[in-house]
Amino acid sequence: MILLDEAHSHYEEALRVWPPEKALFDWTNIIGGLGELALDRFALDQNSYHLDEAERRLLDAKPVMEKGHEPFVEHCDDLLAQIAAARASIA
Repeated sequence: MILLDEAHSHYEEALRVWPPEKALFDWTNIIGGLGELALDRFALDQNSYHLDEAERRLLDAKPVMEKGHEPFVEHCDDLLAQIAAARASIA
């Protein structure tokens, strides 16, 4: 978990460097990375909070991705499907 905490801190720092007003697509990639990181955290401890965070981050990033990053949109959809499957498995 220490490495995931460290990665999360670095992502949060990157958000301060690349806010959406200055670098929208970089911001989107960072937000998507935070979503993937939250999903990784869920895999370790099964806390549904991580699914909520992952879904929120990915849904924040997806509208920007849809404006020109087709591979990212597909990846985002795959991750959202993984979140849905994880929710079903803990229900």
